[in-house]
Amino acid sequence: MQLNRRRGNGRKVKAGVAALVCALFVIAFIVVRPVSERISRLTGETSRDPDDRVDLEQPVRLKVVYPDEQIFMEKYGKSFMLRYPNVSFEVLTAVPGDPGIPLAESGSIKKMLNQQRPDVLLLNQESLGYLAAKNQLAALDSWIVRDRFDLQAFDSKVTDRLRQLGGGLLYGLAPEIERMGLFYNRDLFRSEGFAFPVSRMSWYDVLQTAARFQAEGGDGERIFGLSVYPRSTPGSLISLVAATLDLRMIDPVSRGLTLQAAGWRDVWTTVIGGYKNGYLAWETLPARNLFLEGKVAMSVQPFTFLSKLRESGGVSFDWDVVTEPVNPGSPDQSATFQIPMIYAVYAGSPSAKVAWELVKHINSPEIADQQIRDNREVPLLSRKQQLLERLRSSGVKADIDCFYELKPGASVSAPKDGVPAAFRSVFAGMMDGEAAQVLEGRKTVAEALQAMERQGGEALLHSRTEGR
Repeated sequence: MQLNRRRGNGRKVKAGVAALVCALFVIAFIVVRPVSERISRLTGETSRDPDDRVDLEQPVRLKVVYPDEQIFMEKYGKSFMLRYPNVSFEVLTAVPGDPGIPLAESGSIKKMLNQQRPDVLLLNQESLGYLAAKNQLAALDSWIVRDRFDLQAFDSKVTDRLRQLGGGLLYGLAPEIERMGLFYNRDLFRSEGFAFPVSRMSWYDVLQTAARFQAEGGDGERIFGLSVYPRSTPGSLISLVAATLDLRMIDPVSRGLTLQAAGWRDVWTTVIGGYKNGYLAWETLPARNLFLEGKVAMSVQPFTFLSKLRESGGVSFDWDVVTEPVNPGSPDQSATFQIPMIYAVYAGSPSAKVAWELVKHINSPEIADQQIRDNREVPLLSRKQQLLERLRSSGVKADIDCFYELKPGASVSAPKDGVPAAFRSVFAGMMDGEAAQVLEGRKTVAEALQAMERQGGEALLHSRTEGR
């Protein structure tokens, strides 16, 4: 467009620009200010000064909940103190008299808040939701807006889940998540002429594929179709399949075990059949992993298994990974999605500004780089693109994007069954014992489930009593 150089037209242009600037200023005042005010009203922080920064001259001692003081200082504390030399830390590892780490049980968290009043809390999903509903946490939204903290760098499924737990607000940030994938040995599939696994397979399809591997390897050892994490035993596999199908362990009315329902019976029958027919690997030696030895075609493992595949130059076979098996009724959902460690600011903290700076530091791109660089087992970071780019640049060719493909499933998002964590490990061992008796022909599946319901119910009651 040609500019008109005549003076009269120049004045008109200037007047028009001035009017446009005024109009934009009015729009910004009308639109932007109410948005920031709405965030302030939601978070209850209407008096927070957006320029309110940490005073570097004022000594601050932050109380932080973390499982181990030395690990905390190495991972986060020392680097934070380089930026804020006026800050020192008191790391709270457990409630006095309580051997447990207070991040799993809401009761332990409540006890710690009353006794020690920490500034930064380390929570799981259940505890975050509990404390957010009790107004015990500081909402982070206005700080995020003020500091232009880039939430877009995080996997949206993680922040969506955290907002869901907070009733629409962010009360915590999580640098890492956990989720499983289906790793497979491409060489074994090629040698048999079978099609490679694909993402979003059902457990039925995975087990049918596993059943095709019932041959001996070149060294005379058996080749299995499938193994699972953490120990490849019937109890672990039954638990995974049941979680995917959203089978409930606890009756909501009686609060007792309910294992004789048709769904549980079908899972047990299918899994036990796989072990009987020899295509499911039962690994009895904890130090041995048959998939890494090239003896298993597929294995359901967490993201950190990727590091084992790359250790000491990597395994001798070609491999890849797809999403974990899914429920055909909800093929976009993950049954293993977990946010194990969420960092939050206690609402009653006298040093809330500094506490937020620490939460921000723990979730920063610099710390994410450190996690990738220094960890023997690289965790699945919430900063999705940063992790993918770094691993690809280091030579990883597998389809690791699949670990970010699924969203939290119903069994993950729903409240827990009310099953104490200690009981779950006892119960898995109990399942392995009953499965062995079925395989040996000493019990039927129906008899095993009946025994599990009775014995497991007694153990559950004991765990609840001990947890009071």
